[in-house]
Amino acid sequence: MICAAIVLQDREIILPELAALATGCFVYMKPEWTSRPWELFKLPSITAIIGFGINMTTFSLVVKLILVVSAMLLVLTWLRNYLAPALATGLLPVITNATSPTFLAAIFILTFLLAWAVASFKTKNISTPAQTPQFNLQKGDIAAYLAIIIGWMGFCFYTDRMDMAATPPVLVVAFESIQKQMYTREVWLKQIFLLTIAALIGSLTTTYFSNMILGASTSFLAIYLVLHISKFKLPPAYAMALLPLILPTQPPLHFTIKVFLMALFILSTIYVLKKYVANKSEISQG
Repeated sequence: MICAAIVLQDREIILPELAALATGCFVYMKPEWTSRPWELFKLPSITAIIGFGINMTTFSLVVKLILVVSAMLLVLTWLRNYLAPALATGLLPVITNATSPTFLAAIFILTFLLAWAVASFKTKNISTPAQTPQFNLQKGDIAAYLAIIIGWMGFCFYTDRMDMAATPPVLVVAFESIQKQMYTREVWLKQIFLLTIAALIGSLTTTYFSNMILGASTSFLAIYLVLHISKFKLPPAYAMALLPLILPTQPPLHFTIKVFLMALFILSTIYVLKKYVANKSEISQG
Protein backbone atom coordinates (compact mmCIF):
# COMPACT_ATOMS: atom_id res chain seq x y z
CA MET A 1 0.00 0.00 0.00
CA ILE A 2 2.71 2.48 0.97
CA CYS A 3 4.89 1.36 -1.94
CA ALA A 4 1.99 1.99 -4.33
CA ALA A 5 1.48 5.45 -2.83
CA ILE A 6 5.17 6.25 -3.40
CA VAL A 7 5.22 4.93 -6.98
CA LEU A 8 1.96 6.63 -7.97
CA GLN A 9 2.74 9.72 -5.87
CA ASP A 10 -0.75 9.66 -4.41
CA ARG A 11 -1.20 9.53 -0.63
CA GLU A 12 -4.94 8.90 -0.97
CA ILE A 13 -3.93 5.27 -1.53
CA ILE A 14 -2.72 5.05 2.09
CA LEU A 15 -5.55 3.66 4.22
CA PRO A 16 -4.48 3.70 7.91
CA GLU A 17 -7.34 1.50 9.07
CA LEU A 18 -6.18 -1.30 6.78
CA ALA A 19 -3.21 -1.72 9.13
CA ALA A 20 -5.62 -2.11 12.06
CA LEU A 21 -7.79 -4.61 10.18
CA ALA A 22 -4.81 -6.68 9.05
CA THR A 23 -3.37 -6.74 12.57
CA GLY A 24 -6.69 -7.67 14.11
CA CYS A 25 -7.20 -10.50 11.61
CA PHE A 26 -3.73 -12.03 11.36
CA VAL A 27 -2.06 -11.14 14.68
CA TYR A 28 -4.90 -11.00 17.21
CA MET A 29 -7.25 -13.34 15.29
CA LYS A 30 -10.35 -11.40 16.32
CA PRO A 31 -13.25 -13.82 15.66
CA GLU A 32 -15.74 -11.01 15.11
CA TRP A 33 -13.60 -9.88 12.17
CA THR A 34 -12.36 -13.19 10.77
CA SER A 35 -15.61 -15.17 11.01
CA ARG A 36 -17.12 -13.36 8.01
CA PRO A 37 -14.14 -12.34 5.84
CA TRP A 38 -16.08 -10.74 3.01
CA GLU A 39 -17.66 -8.28 5.41
CA LEU A 40 -14.16 -6.79 5.62
CA PHE A 41 -14.60 -5.84 1.98
CA LYS A 42 -18.30 -5.01 1.91
CA LEU A 43 -18.70 -2.77 4.95
CA PRO A 44 -15.61 -0.54 4.50
CA SER A 45 -16.49 -0.17 0.81
CA ILE A 46 -20.04 0.94 1.62
CA THR A 47 -18.93 3.43 4.28
CA ALA A 48 -16.20 4.77 1.98
CA ILE A 49 -18.80 5.46 -0.70
CA ILE A 50 -20.98 7.21 1.89
CA GLY A 51 -18.11 9.38 3.10
CA PHE A 52 -16.87 10.15 -0.41
CA GLY A 53 -20.35 11.15 -1.55
CA ILE A 54 -21.03 13.37 1.45
CA ASN A 55 -17.62 15.02 1.08
CA MET A 56 -18.62 16.11 -2.43
CA THR A 57 -21.46 18.22 -1.02
CA THR A 58 -21.13 21.89 -0.10
CA PHE A 59 -22.00 21.46 3.57
CA SER A 60 -19.64 22.75 6.25
CA LEU A 61 -17.09 20.32 7.68
CA VAL A 62 -18.95 19.80 10.95
CA VAL A 63 -22.19 19.01 9.12
CA LYS A 64 -20.38 16.60 6.80
CA LEU A 65 -18.85 14.75 9.73
CA ILE A 66 -22.15 14.45 11.60
CA LEU A 67 -23.92 13.26 8.45
CA VAL A 68 -21.22 10.67 7.75
CA VAL A 69 -21.21 9.22 11.26
CA SER A 70 -25.02 9.14 11.38
CA ALA A 71 -25.33 7.51 7.95
CA MET A 72 -22.68 4.90 8.76
CA LEU A 73 -24.36 3.95 12.02
CA LEU A 74 -27.67 3.54 10.19
CA VAL A 75 -26.06 1.28 7.59
CA LEU A 76 -24.22 -0.84 10.17
CA THR A 77 -27.43 -1.20 12.18
CA TRP A 78 -29.39 -2.13 9.08
CA LEU A 79 -26.79 -4.76 8.12
CA ARG A 80 -26.49 -5.92 11.76
CA ASN A 81 -22.72 -5.88 11.69
CA TYR A 82 -20.96 -3.34 13.89
CA LEU A 83 -17.49 -3.56 12.35
CA ALA A 84 -15.90 -0.58 14.06
CA PRO A 85 -13.03 0.00 11.54
CA ALA A 86 -15.66 0.58 8.84
CA LEU A 87 -16.29 3.94 10.52
CA ALA A 88 -12.74 4.99 9.69
CA THR A 89 -13.03 4.38 5.95
CA GLY A 90 -16.13 6.57 5.88
CA LEU A 91 -14.46 9.38 7.79
CA LEU A 92 -11.21 9.38 5.80
CA PRO A 93 -12.51 11.09 2.63
CA VAL A 94 -14.00 13.88 4.73
CA ILE A 95 -11.04 14.60 7.00
CA THR A 96 -8.60 14.40 4.07
CA ASN A 97 -10.98 16.03 1.57
CA ALA A 98 -10.54 13.14 -0.88
CA THR A 99 -12.06 13.99 -4.26
CA SER A 100 -10.26 11.57 -6.56
CA PRO A 101 -11.79 8.22 -7.55
CA THR A 102 -8.37 6.80 -6.67
CA PHE A 103 -9.46 6.81 -3.04
CA LEU A 104 -12.44 4.56 -3.71
CA ALA A 105 -10.39 2.32 -6.00
CA ALA A 106 -7.80 1.88 -3.25
CA ILE A 107 -10.52 1.00 -0.72
CA PHE A 108 -12.12 -1.55 -3.04
CA ILE A 109 -8.87 -3.21 -4.08
CA LEU A 110 -7.12 -3.31 -0.72
CA THR A 111 -10.11 -4.44 1.34
CA PHE A 112 -10.89 -7.08 -1.30
CA LEU A 113 -7.33 -8.41 -1.04
CA LEU A 114 -7.57 -8.41 2.76
CA ALA A 115 -10.90 -10.28 2.70
CA TRP A 116 -9.53 -12.79 0.20
CA ALA A 117 -6.42 -13.35 2.31
CA VAL A 118 -8.47 -13.87 5.49
CA ALA A 119 -10.86 -16.25 3.69
CA SER A 120 -7.93 -18.22 2.26
CA PHE A 121 -6.23 -18.39 5.64
CA LYS A 122 -9.41 -19.72 7.27
CA THR A 123 -9.75 -22.38 4.58
CA LYS A 124 -6.17 -23.60 4.98
CA ASN A 125 -6.02 -23.39 8.75
CA ILE A 126 -8.35 -26.23 9.68
CA SER A 127 -7.63 -25.72 13.38
CA THR A 128 -9.45 -22.37 13.32
CA PRO A 129 -13.10 -23.00 14.23
CA ALA A 130 -15.82 -21.17 12.34
CA GLN A 131 -17.47 -18.70 14.64
CA THR A 132 -20.41 -16.43 14.12
CA PRO A 133 -20.03 -13.09 15.89
CA GLN A 134 -22.74 -12.07 18.30
CA PHE A 135 -23.69 -8.41 18.19
CA ASN A 136 -25.55 -7.28 21.29
CA LEU A 137 -25.32 -3.55 20.70
CA GLN A 138 -28.54 -1.87 21.79
CA LYS A 139 -30.22 1.09 20.11
CA GLY A 140 -29.60 3.06 23.28
CA ASP A 141 -25.85 2.42 22.96
CA ILE A 142 -25.87 3.62 19.35
CA ALA A 143 -27.81 6.73 20.31
CA ALA A 144 -25.43 7.41 23.20
CA TYR A 145 -22.39 6.96 20.96
CA LEU A 146 -23.81 9.33 18.34
CA ALA A 147 -24.71 11.91 20.98
CA ILE A 148 -21.20 11.80 22.46
CA ILE A 149 -19.55 12.16 19.04
CA ILE A 150 -21.86 15.00 18.01
CA GLY A 151 -21.18 16.68 21.36
CA TRP A 152 -17.43 16.49 20.78
CA MET A 153 -17.72 17.73 17.20
CA GLY A 154 -19.95 20.57 18.37
CA PHE A 155 -17.36 21.56 20.97
CA CYS A 156 -14.63 21.54 18.30
CA PHE A 157 -16.80 23.65 15.99
CA TYR A 158 -17.57 26.31 18.58
CA THR A 159 -13.95 26.49 19.74
CA ASP A 160 -12.75 26.64 16.12
CA ARG A 161 -10.69 23.45 16.49
CA MET A 162 -12.21 21.26 13.80
CA ASP A 163 -8.74 19.83 13.15
CA MET A 164 -9.26 17.53 16.13
CA ALA A 165 -12.95 16.74 15.60
CA ALA A 166 -12.68 13.30 14.00
CA THR A 167 -9.51 11.27 14.41
CA PRO A 168 -10.69 7.89 13.03
CA PRO A 169 -8.76 5.50 15.35
CA VAL A 170 -10.22 7.24 18.40
CA LEU A 171 -13.76 6.96 17.05
CA VAL A 172 -13.15 3.30 16.23
CA VAL A 173 -11.93 2.53 19.76
CA ALA A 174 -14.89 4.45 21.18
CA PHE A 175 -17.34 2.44 19.09
CA GLU A 176 -15.75 -0.81 20.23
CA SER A 177 -15.89 0.40 23.84
CA ILE A 178 -19.59 1.31 23.74
CA GLN A 179 -20.24 -2.31 22.72
CA LYS A 180 -18.48 -3.78 25.77
CA GLN A 181 -20.59 -5.33 28.50
CA MET A 182 -17.83 -4.54 30.99
CA TYR A 183 -15.72 -1.42 30.45
CA THR A 184 -13.20 -1.34 33.26
CA ARG A 185 -11.10 1.56 34.46
CA GLU A 186 -7.92 -0.31 33.48
CA VAL A 187 -9.10 -0.73 29.89
CA TRP A 188 -10.27 2.89 29.70
CA LEU A 189 -6.97 4.31 30.96
CA LYS A 190 -4.85 2.01 28.79
CA GLN A 191 -6.82 2.96 25.68
CA ILE A 192 -6.22 6.67 26.25
CA PHE A 193 -2.55 6.15 27.07
CA LEU A 194 -1.81 3.83 24.14
CA LEU A 195 -3.69 5.93 21.57
CA THR A 196 -1.70 8.96 22.73
CA ILE A 197 1.62 7.07 22.55
CA ALA A 198 0.72 5.73 19.09
CA ALA A 199 -0.06 9.27 17.94
CA LEU A 200 3.31 10.48 19.21
CA ILE A 201 5.17 7.60 17.54
CA GLY A 202 3.36 8.02 14.23
CA SER A 203 3.83 11.78 14.11
CA LEU A 204 7.52 11.59 15.08
CA THR A 205 8.38 9.01 12.40
CA THR A 206 6.38 10.92 9.79
CA THR A 207 8.24 14.12 10.66
CA TYR A 208 11.78 12.78 10.95
CA PHE A 209 11.86 9.91 8.43
CA SER A 210 11.96 11.03 4.80
CA ASN A 211 11.45 7.46 3.65
CA MET A 212 7.78 6.51 4.24
CA ILE A 213 8.44 2.78 4.22
CA LEU A 214 11.20 3.06 6.82
CA GLY A 215 9.11 5.42 8.90
CA ALA A 216 6.02 3.18 8.83
CA SER A 217 8.10 0.09 9.63
CA THR A 218 9.70 1.84 12.58
CA SER A 219 6.27 2.98 13.82
CA PHE A 220 4.81 -0.51 13.60
CA LEU A 221 7.75 -2.02 15.45
CA ALA A 222 7.61 0.61 18.19
CA ILE A 223 3.85 0.25 18.63
CA TYR A 224 4.14 -3.54 18.69
CA LEU A 225 6.71 -3.29 21.49
CA VAL A 226 4.57 -0.82 23.45
CA LEU A 227 1.46 -3.00 23.14
CA HIS A 228 3.46 -6.12 24.00
CA ILE A 229 4.92 -4.52 27.11
CA SER A 230 1.51 -3.23 28.19
CA LYS A 231 -0.07 -6.64 27.42
CA PHE A 232 -2.96 -4.96 25.63
CA LYS A 233 -4.48 -5.60 22.20
CA LEU A 234 -5.35 -2.40 20.36
CA PRO A 235 -5.33 -2.73 16.53
CA PRO A 236 -6.36 0.94 15.95
CA ALA A 237 -2.98 1.95 17.39
CA TYR A 238 -1.41 0.73 14.14
CA ALA A 239 -3.82 2.89 12.14
CA MET A 240 -2.77 5.86 14.26
CA ALA A 241 0.82 5.29 13.13
CA LEU A 242 -0.10 5.88 9.48
CA LEU A 243 -2.62 8.67 9.98
CA PRO A 244 -0.07 11.55 10.07
CA LEU A 245 1.05 10.51 6.56
CA ILE A 246 -2.26 11.63 5.04
CA LEU A 247 -3.02 14.64 7.24
CA PRO A 248 -1.67 18.18 6.80
CA THR A 249 1.84 18.53 8.23
CA GLN A 250 1.82 19.53 11.88
CA PRO A 251 4.26 19.41 14.83
CA PRO A 252 4.26 15.99 16.54
CA LEU A 253 3.39 17.48 19.92
CA HIS A 254 0.35 19.29 18.51
CA PHE A 255 -1.01 16.13 16.89
CA THR A 256 -0.38 14.10 20.03
CA ILE A 257 -2.16 16.62 22.28
CA LYS A 258 -5.18 16.68 19.93
CA VAL A 259 -5.45 12.90 20.01
CA PHE A 260 -5.09 12.87 23.80
CA LEU A 261 -7.82 15.47 24.33
CA MET A 262 -10.21 13.73 21.95
CA ALA A 263 -9.60 10.31 23.49
CA LEU A 264 -9.87 11.73 27.00
CA PHE A 265 -13.23 13.40 26.34
CA ILE A 266 -14.92 10.65 24.33
CA LEU A 267 -13.62 7.58 26.16
CA SER A 268 -14.10 9.17 29.58
CA THR A 269 -17.69 10.01 28.73
CA ILE A 270 -18.31 6.42 27.64
CA TYR A 271 -16.65 5.10 30.80
CA VAL A 272 -18.81 7.30 33.05
CA LEU A 273 -21.92 6.29 31.12
CA LYS A 274 -21.09 2.58 31.36
CA LYS A 275 -20.34 2.97 35.08
CA TYR A 276 -23.66 4.73 35.65
CA VAL A 277 -25.62 2.05 33.76
CA ALA A 278 -23.83 -0.75 35.65
CA ASN A 279 -24.51 0.87 39.04
CA LYS A 280 -28.14 1.45 38.11
CA SER A 281 -28.49 -2.19 37.08
CA GLU A 282 -26.98 -3.38 40.39
CA ILE A 283 -29.37 -1.19 42.37
CA SER A 284 -32.42 -2.43 40.45
CA GLN A 285 -31.34 -6.05 40.92
CA GLY A 286 -30.64 -5.54 44.60
